Amino acid sequence: MNIRKGLVFGACLAAVVLVSRANSQDHKGHDHGEHAAHGEHGGDMHAEKMMAAWAEAGAPGEFHKYLQPLVGKWTTTTKYRFSKEAPWSESTGASESKWIMGGRYIVEHFKSHSVEMPFEGMGVTGYDKGKKKYVSSWIDSMSTTMMVSAGTIDASHKVITFFAKYDDPVTGQKNKEQKTTLTMLNDNKIVMEMYERGQDGQWFMNLEVVYTRA
Repeated sequence: MNIRKGLVFGACLAAVVLVSRANSQDHKGHDHGEHAAHGEHGGDMHAEKMMAAWAEAGAPGEFHKYLQPLVGKWTTTTKYRFSKEAPWSESTGASESKWIMGGRYIVEHFKSHSVEMPFEGMGVTGYDKGKKKYVSSWIDSMSTTMMVSAGTIDASHKVITFFAKYDDPVTGQKNKEQKTTLTMLNDNKIVMEMYERGQDGQWFMNLEVVYTRA
């Protein structure tokens, strides 16, 4: 639970306790017997329900387990291009991913070994049980924009497709669409593909990263 959620939870719980006590005192003022006891019990039940709901929402679940193949150390091969017509450029690198926050999120640290364009990035991926979607954030050494995306997993539990929107600093286009697929081929290989729409409105791949377990 992050600080913001912790504060919200604390505030909600405090409110429940205060309401429960107020109800109890009110009932005592009118009836010193059975009604007062009933008020206290009702407040306790409501607080317990709130605590149980927060605990369930905050606990890792089945869909977190499908992220397990991402964990580990990897060597990477990257190819990228900036337009549909441009030739591919390639680089190699390394990545390490591990669980954090008690199995709720996976954090990735990525470095490219390209001499022409050194690159470093960090991503955090998890599953939002409330939204019923995978969520991911990404920052890197080539941007001041944090990319935030959300997506779903296919029936095989091997392919996660994320969607995001961002403002293109080159063209000035706002809310430009981006699609990313993360395919867990087996325990030792993962392929990440990134797509954007060309001038014809069709998706084209502009980035591919192949992860091989180190």
